[in-house]
Amino acid sequence: MALYNFSKIESKIVDQLYFPLCGKIHDEIEREKNHDFEEFVPEELIAIYKKMELNLKPFLKQIEKYYFETYSLASIFLTAFSVNNFDSIEAYLDSISALHEKQLLLTLIAVLQKEDDDKPFTDANLEAAKPYLDDELLRLKLIDDLEIEGDEKWQLSSILRAPKQALEGWRQLLKSVETLYLNYYADFEKEIEFVGRSLMERLNQTEGEALDAITGGRVTKQLIPSGNIVVGFVKMFSIEIRVSSRRPLVYWGIEVETVFNKIKDAADNALINRIQTFKNLGDKTRYEVLRCVAQGMQSTKDIASKLGVSSATISYHLSNLTTSKLINLVREDGKYISQVNHDWIDECFEALKKDLK
Repeated sequence: MALYNFSKIESKIVDQLYFPLCGKIHDEIEREKNHDFEEFVPEELIAIYKKMELNLKPFLKQIEKYYFETYSLASIFLTAFSVNNFDSIEAYLDSISALHEKQLLLTLIAVLQKEDDDKPFTDANLEAAKPYLDDELLRLKLIDDLEIEGDEKWQLSSILRAPKQALEGWRQLLKSVETLYLNYYADFEKEIEFVGRSLMERLNQTEGEALDAITGGRVTKQLIPSGNIVVGFVKMFSIEIRVSSRRPLVYWGIEVETVFNKIKDAADNALINRIQTFKNLGDKTRYEVLRCVAQGMQSTKDIASKLGVSSATISYHLSNLTTSKLINLVREDGKYISQVNHDWIDECFEALKKDLK
């Protein structure tokens, strides 16, 4: 039986770790707008993001030291260290700061080296990282082999050279923006708790079947069989399934259901739905990503390498292809598998031929 649990405290900690990302939200909003994201997101919520970005502008140089396009210290540490059983962000960060320099370095390497995103982080990952501890050339090669931009490689290399210093710098940044975060959190606190408890109750009452109804079939209980749910406002339109963390969890944005309802309303109009599909096919990189999936490629890193773009870009395109029904995401043997939705493609082109008769 699937069991879902919502924790308000964990949600608050995770969102606070993510909060500095809002200082770089403009590019994300504009990129999404280019693909009709604004059709589903209320302008007043986009305005909130823009205000957050403006408030965080004085801290942007510090933010860019620890939050990158693909990685961030927040995502790395959330992979290796669960926020479970901590009552505050200070307690969580204190537990990480208590590590010796070499332990901290080993953890960072283990997360970066981890290739299987479908399995939780374990002590075996730490064991596999040990050869890198005393071999700087091996560490440099590890960074160089990552499918990320050059600036991000340089930043990660700097962090590996002085992990304790990087951790303390990141903590200072989080402390500097804490008052700002808490002010925004106060505005969203009641909604976070309502969404979290409502979602948990619906999922537990239906053993996860409610996911299909909430997301219009785009997310099913096979994708989120059970686990901890954190609800936040920092990524209010996102669902993030962190199966690669030591303690897997699902991040659920407070406006996810609103967006899916708008998408479902649009889906009621078959013409709009088909247009959205053809718009996705009209993007060259997205079309190439779809071809890679059709050829059986599953690794985001492999697709990124083949197309010469970053893994983050591939993840973004896969998300859009899934939302537009060009790709189905299924869970097989404990892994997430992307499949081309040939039935939907056939349906769209048959409808197109009828429309043009």
